[in-house]
Amino acid sequence: MTDLRRLKRELARQGWSVEPTGGGHWKFTPPDPTKRVVFASASPSDFRSMSNVIRDLERSGFRAQEGT
Repeated sequence: MTDLRRLKRELARQGWSVEPTGGGHWKFTPPDPTKRVVFASASPSDFRSMSNVIRDLERSGFRAQEGT
């Protein structure tokens, strides 16, 4: 799951709130209020950015599907 649209869809399915910020980023709020909010660039320029975002999301409770 490397495509941002697919990631946002899966996050929403798991109960996350996904919303754009005013500065060209995405805000991912976990369903568990004790976990950290994750931000990601709307147009990542670094090839590692998606894997870094997924790592941060998993630390906040996201359950990534196989092949992510």
